[in-house]
Amino acid sequence: MSPRAFTVTLLVALAVAALLRGLFPAADPPSNPAVGVVWHDEGAWVHNARNEALFGAWSQDKWNPMYIAPVFTGLEYVSFKMFGVGLRQARLVPELCGLASVGLLALGVARLAGRRAGVMAAAILGTNYVYVMWNRAALMEGPMVAFIVAAWYCYTRLDEDPRWGAAASACALLAFFTKAAAAFFVAALGPGLRF
Repeated sequence: MSPRAFTVTLLVALAVAALLRGLFPAADPPSNPAVGVVWHDEGAWVHNARNEALFGAWSQDKWNPMYIAPVFTGLEYVSFKMFGVGLRQARLVPELCGLASVGLLALGVARLAGRRAGVMAAAILGTNYVYVMWNRAALMEGPMVAFIVAAWYCYTRLDEDPRWGAAASACALLAFFTKAAAAFFVAALGPGLRF
C-alpha cells in the first residue's frame, strides 16, 4: 500500500470512527449487558470537574473522585471550561480519546506489520461495537485505554530514539492516573524500556 493510499484510507477509517462516536452524543447508552458498563457512573466521575467549572471549587462534599482519577478529572474540567457543563461535553473527552487511540493503534501497527495491517487495525477498532460504546460514555476507561495505546505507540518507536521511551513512560503513567486499573500495563511496559 502506498503512503498516499494509506493516508486516504486511514482518514476514511478515522472519519467513520468519529461519526460512530459523535452521532447522537446525548443518546441513552445501550441496555444490553454484553457491553459491561455501569452507565450510571457518568455523573459521579465528572462530579469534581463540574464543581470546579460551575462553582470554582473542586471539592464541595465528601465525594471526591479527583483523588482517584486526577487525569480524567482534569480532562473533563477542560471540556467543561471550554464548552460548558453538560452530558455532551462530558462525553466529548472519551470520544476524542477513543478516536486518538484508533489513529495511534493504526500508526503503531503500520510500523510493525505494514500499512495495510495498520488500516485494518483502525477499521476494526474504530467500528468495534463494545469499544465504541465505551468511548461514548463519560467514564475513565476510554481515556485510560487511549493513554495505554499512546504508550504502546511510543514503545514501537523506541528503536529510533531513546526519548520515545520517556514518552512511553509518561503515557503509561497518565493511563495509571486516569484509572488505576492501568497498573498492569505500567508493570508490563517497564522491563522493555531502555533510556
